[in-house]
Amino acid sequence: MTSAQKRDPALAGYWQSPWPCEDGGPRRAQAPASDFALAVGPGEKLAAHSRNIMVACMTILREPGEVYVQGHVGGIGVDATSWVERIDPESLAPLKKSPPLPAGPFWPGGVAAHANGSLYVTFGRYCHRLDPDCQPVAERELPRNRAYNSLIILPDGHLIMKDFAGGQGAQALADG
Repeated sequence: MTSAQKRDPALAGYWQSPWPCEDGGPRRAQAPASDFALAVGPGEKLAAHSRNIMVACMTILREPGEVYVQGHVGGIGVDATSWVERIDPESLAPLKKSPPLPAGPFWPGGVAAHANGSLYVTFGRYCHRLDPDCQPVAERELPRNRAYNSLIILPDGHLIMKDFAGGQGAQALADG
């Protein structure tokens, strides 16, 4: 049985990689989305690299060798911006970087690799579509002026996001 045959049907809307989104997929299994293995052979050693990145929140994989990091500038109580970098998988050096992406109300958000090849970033009250070189293709301001918590991609490719419930006065959500 191949990786494609083993692949969870819930991942049909995601790029076929071992880690296309937060928690490895919409089921939040926190496990690779295929039969991915490190395949360390006899006599081989693993090495660790590090890089200081201010407020990096999430890392995903697309094609082999394509590693993306999503992060932000700003925080609670101020309007923030998000960013995405494509990094070298060994040195962690940035290869491509998005411009600052408008966000609005703060929450770390998330990034996902879609089956159509695009990267989608939900951060604050915006969803941004980026190409594989981290350049914006489209953006959508989401309907509520509050932070949205990441996103999932349905098997048919549609995106789902939810805002944070709660608030007081005019910001309160109705019951139900």
